[in-house]
Amino acid sequence: MSEASERFKRNKQKYVQAFTEAIEPPKPNFTSKLLPSLLIITILGTMLPFQTTMAFFSLSFVTIGLLSLILYWKNHLKITRSMTALLIALTATSVLSGCSPAFTFQTPPELIKFAHENNFEVHSITKIGIFGLGLEDATIAAAQADSIIKTVQGAQIDRGHGLVNIVTVTIAGKS
Repeated sequence: MSEASERFKRNKQKYVQAFTEAIEPPKPNFTSKLLPSLLIITILGTMLPFQTTMAFFSLSFVTIGLLSLILYWKNHLKITRSMTALLIALTATSVLSGCSPAFTFQTPPELIKFAHENNFEVHSITKIGIFGLGLEDATIAAAQADSIIKTVQGAQIDRGHGLVNIVTVTIAGKS
């Protein structure tokens, strides 16, 4: 009986220690400082005006974000409230900056003036991309193929840079 009670006490101590470790908040470590900093750098990188870097930083943000969420869910990462608020604000800024062409004029006023002065047709296309991908067909040639314009005399491309990208291509020319 004493051997069984000794085994019970050892198992009980192991269970108490495992339970205590499970409910203790994680201690700050290098990872809890590095991952939020990397998230901030990558979210700021999504707003750079270069298509390749925007796609790289967008995919990096998604990868590091998923890793951070998994570590946070398993209680291996602690993120402060202020850091969470900063990350949410930067993410919203990145999404909204990518959607900026949708909030501006549908057809640029300079191009409308140019088209009316020269009696040209005007045509616009709008494409949406996510994480810098899906915008390969947002070109002047694609806008020309979508319209009745045969020769392009003027063009303007309005491109948003962020996690969600909206590109508006406007062309003017003769039909």
